[in-house]
Amino acid sequence: MQINWAALGSVLLVSIVASLLVTVLFAVGIVAKGRGKLAMAYGSFAVCGAVTLLGIAVILA
Repeated sequence: MQINWAALGSVLLVSIVASLLVTVLFAVGIVAKGRGKLAMAYGSFAVCGAVTLLGIAVILA
């Protein structure tokens, strides 16, 4: 059995970037909601949800 190390590395990199993106977007949404900027908060939560749903769709495909 051969391991494609390049593909494994790219999966690792994409996973790290996606998890950081979702974490930062969620934190921005929490801070924006606390400061009364609801449009930015809801937009941040929407993008966070879209990235999460995209990840689930990729896993199921």
